[in-house]
Formats: sequence, structure tokens, C-alpha cells
Amino acid sequence: MERNYYWDNLKGILIILVLIGHFIQPYDQLGGLWCAIYLFHMPAFLFITGFFSKRSSLESEKLLKFLVLLVLFNVVLMIFSRGFHPSKWEYFRIYLSAWYLLAVIIISTDNTSFG
Repeated sequence: MERNYYWDNLKGILIILVLIGHFIQPYDQLGGLWCAIYLFHMPAFLFITGFFSKRSSLESEKLLKFLVLLVLFNVVLMIFSRGFHPSKWEYFRIYLSAWYLLAVIIISTDNTSFG
């Protein structure tokens, strides 16, 4: 299947917006530009991920691997966060960008098996 450069370019623009959003956050948080970027850039990433993901259910072994990866990634982020923000440290919390991996796991599972 041939690559569609439209989606590649859109993801590149979204990555640049993530960088700009994180860079201006300390200066413009809750300002116009910061709110405009955060209003759509991560929902757009999730939309693109869901659009290109397989619509079949994950096998239980593959789902377990994803969950182990999520836990390991979250533990690393937890340790990192504890070093920088010890007062905000919690055990049962999804840290930093680990929420995106959790969202990909949920998108990739067959929703009909939940009810």
C-alpha cells in the first residue's frame, strides 16, 4: 500500500504544535494561543491513531504485552516525576504521556466485548 503523505504531513504539523504548546505553556498558559493548540492537537492525534488502527480485537496475549508496556512506561515516568515533583507523586496515576498508550490500547480492543 502506498503512503499517503497528507497524513504524514498532518502528523508532522501536530508534532510541531506539541512542541510549541509545551514551549509556550509557562508563558501563555490559559492564553489564546496555548488554548487553541491544546483544544485540538491531542484529539487529532487520537483520531489519526484510531483511523489507522485495526478494527479487530486484540488477542489476549498481545493485550497483555501492551498492558505490561504501559505499566513499565508508567513506572519509569513515575520515578522521573518523583525526582522533579515529590509533592505531586502518587501510586495509582497515569503519568505524563502514558495516557496516550492507554488510549491506543482502548482503541485497539474490540469494544463489543465490553458489553
